[in-house]
Amino acid sequence: FNAGDLLYKHGSMLDAAQAYEAGLRFAPSNAEAWFTLGNCLAHMNMDDGAVTCYRQVLELNPTHAGASHNIEQMVSGQAAA
Repeated sequence: FNAGDLLYKHGSMLDAAQAYEAGLRFAPSNAEAWFTLGNCLAHMNMDDGAVTCYRQVLELNPTHAGASHNIEQMVSGQAAA
């Protein structure tokens, strides 16, 4: 997930999303990777995909405050992350 982290920090959302998706194939229980993938998708206005990722985070970690917050923001029509 290091490549995804670097790409995300540099604003390359599409490339970062692809890196996270690739990593999640090998580590599908990584809640933070799902969360950051959701953030990438939210930045690209792919709200449905972002919400799906945030829900996956909550499946893996029900107390993840960031995922809960971002879902609430997206449902209310505000920007996530």
